[in-house]
Amino acid sequence: AWLLGVPGSGKSFCAKGIMVPTILNSDDEILICDPEGEYAPMVEALMGDECAVIRVAAGGKDRLNAMYMVEGYGENDPIIVKSQFIMSLIEQIDSKGVGPQQKSIIDRCTRAVYRDAEQSGIVPTLSTLRDKLMQQPEPEAKQIALSMELFTTGSLDIFGQHSTVDLDKRVVVFDIHGLGAQLKPTGLLVITDTILNRVTLNWKRGKRTHVFIDEFHVVFENEFSASFFNSAWRQFRNGSMFSGLVQYKSKEFFESHPVICFDTVDEPGQYQVIAAFRYNTNNETFKYNKHSDMDEAEFAEYVANCKSRSLYDTGITVEYGDMLITLSTCEYTYTNGRFVVVAKKIVE
Repeated sequence: AWLLGVPGSGKSFCAKGIMVPTILNSDDEILICDPEGEYAPMVEALMGDECAVIRVAAGGKDRLNAMYMVEGYGENDPIIVKSQFIMSLIEQIDSKGVGPQQKSIIDRCTRAVYRDAEQSGIVPTLSTLRDKLMQQPEPEAKQIALSMELFTTGSLDIFGQHSTVDLDKRVVVFDIHGLGAQLKPTGLLVITDTILNRVTLNWKRGKRTHVFIDEFHVVFENEFSASFFNSAWRQFRNGSMFSGLVQYKSKEFFESHPVICFDTVDEPGQYQVIAAFRYNTNNETFKYNKHSDMDEAEFAEYVANCKSRSLYDTGITVEYGDMLITLSTCEYTYTNGRFVVVAKKIVE
């Protein structure tokens, strides 16, 4: 949901009206990015020691490692997403922006530090990345490293070192009011990335997560910031709605979950999976989402198209007259791609 309005129109008050019942009446996890320090007092009053308020400020004791990455981070290649995040961060730090040469250098060095981390078992930090940049032969790499100095070894190193905070609480508030106006966009980027890690982890745990981000408009002021936030938003959304659908990429997952339960207000329903496939919206002519009012020949052609695209043979046969259900979610093997699961209703 988006809460939009002019200053003083009651957006924050409305957001609190959504937060309070969720905090009191559910076991769901709640993550709040709080640019003005107005949600933390309410959450502390409601939750006491059961919440965590992370107060991010220059010279403060609460630190967040901007390079931390949980398993499953990102939509496909986690390094691409993290590189995009680093580009967004540099874009906020350096008014000159990020050109093609800088993009290549950042991507190369980001991959290198995570490759080193996999071998050493030590989580990298922005300081690690800066050291790697300093080792590169290009003068552009030195310029990027210089841009990062304030945030790694300087007085604003709150995002450049290992984390010092406990995020393992049901409700977490990231209070970035102490950053000041100039640093808030950078703080908001790091908080968004931290939230993305937590949403990914909660999804694996089967835990629902509510994310509240105030003043999110600032991340759309620059190209890479907007691109990273857009990617993060897709993952927030997909992780809470049809997140389990993409697991049908694996035949092993299908074999242990061959039936999908889909209940309506009229009756419960069970469906056998007949096909699971990736779909390229850019050049496909087959309309996977249109299978109603078909004659027998059209139905047979539709089923054949689904089965020919399926990542594996499910062994389920389909006859004209069977009731089908088609589920799809975003999947980014292709730009603006989809992952589709088609199943037939079990009739007893």
